[in-house]
Amino acid sequence: MKRFYHLLVLLLLLPCSLMAQDSLLVTLRGIVTDFENGRPLSDVLVHVGGTNVATMTNADGRFSLRLARMPEQLRFSSMGYATVVVGREQLEKTQLVNEGEPVEELHILLQPRLTSLNDVFVYSPENILRAAIERIDHNFPTEPQSYEAFYRETIRKRNKYVSVTEAVMELYKTSYEDSPQRDMACMVKGRSLISQRAKDTISVHVMGGPLESLMLDLVKNRELFLNPEMLQLYHLELETPQTIGNRPQYVISFRPAMTYVDPLFYGKIFIDHTNLTFTRIEYEMDMRDAAKASSAILAKKPFGMRFKARGLRIVMNYHNNGKLSYLRYLGVTYKFDCDWKKRGLATHYEANSEMLITDIKPVAVRPNRHSAFRYHDTLSRQLLDFDDSDFWKDYNILLPTESLENAFRRIKKTYNQ
Repeated sequence: MKRFYHLLVLLLLLPCSLMAQDSLLVTLRGIVTDFENGRPLSDVLVHVGGTNVATMTNADGRFSLRLARMPEQLRFSSMGYATVVVGREQLEKTQLVNEGEPVEELHILLQPRLTSLNDVFVYSPENILRAAIERIDHNFPTEPQSYEAFYRETIRKRNKYVSVTEAVMELYKTSYEDSPQRDMACMVKGRSLISQRAKDTISVHVMGGPLESLMLDLVKNRELFLNPEMLQLYHLELETPQTIGNRPQYVISFRPAMTYVDPLFYGKIFIDHTNLTFTRIEYEMDMRDAAKASSAILAKKPFGMRFKARGLRIVMNYHNNGKLSYLRYLGVTYKFDCDWKKRGLATHYEANSEMLITDIKPVAVRPNRHSAFRYHDTLSRQLLDFDDSDFWKDYNILLPTESLENAFRRIKKTYNQ
């Protein structure tokens, strides 16, 4: 990814553990082949209906699922083929009894069909990702959009929060075919809660605020990552499929394949299996070269202050409203150490910025440039002349530790009661 993380200005996922389960009662196995030529089909998605469980066929077209109970249905889907759904009655004929051999394996025949992509290709992560990129102009808005959003920044020194800044924003995003440089963000109202002590010697700010969040929309700002020049720096791998919102997802992991002048990243891309739209992107900066990472993150610091980056993680979620997808949430977490050369004792900091789009306006309106955020602005400075003691009325408690998505659902539920 190109250098664009000069965001910090210094001034005076519950890990999942897979455990063996001896209580699994059902094993389903089978093979998937092409209806016309009998060729085994690899990378066919096998999804257990109504659950988050899925697998893919191997190079020989075979699959195996071990489940706690007999599912109501299995769905077999692959790009270029009609989806096949197998019901419980047929599945019960293949159940393993007492760890014996199956009565018979499932033999699934997929009928080729023309798709909107008009081609069938080998299911490599490169091809899936390329197909998703080619469909961006079909899956994402091709006209300007106006949104309402909530934006929050928190700064934590060691284990204590020293700053919480939040605001309601109006966003203007041009077409996903247009340059992200034309996107705009304006503050409607906000507040800043600062709890710094006299002996604190620095304050931390995120440059660009919500405007920088718009720039980090990788699906729109494809020059950052989703372009041939950047992708050749990475090794891509197709992971075990997952589901998000009951929709099966391709999962493509990426990691650095070579060294580069700027820091590279490790992460995962989630792509909807049905319409090939981007659903989620999550990634972390390669911190093996701490000096390179620190240079990429830090914009400005006081003379004599030592800065060392310890981590940078970015997560973005996209929501599909049945017609188009749009950026729903973006969160950035910075971890770093600071100390003065004379003292030599490092202090741990963590800075977080989050933006959640809460509403899509019926008509896109380009805001006045004089009131819009600029790239060198910080939210705390924008709030110097702004005061709203009734920021959220009866719902003005948002804990710094609570994610914006959870907070928004809670407030919306309370408001509707």
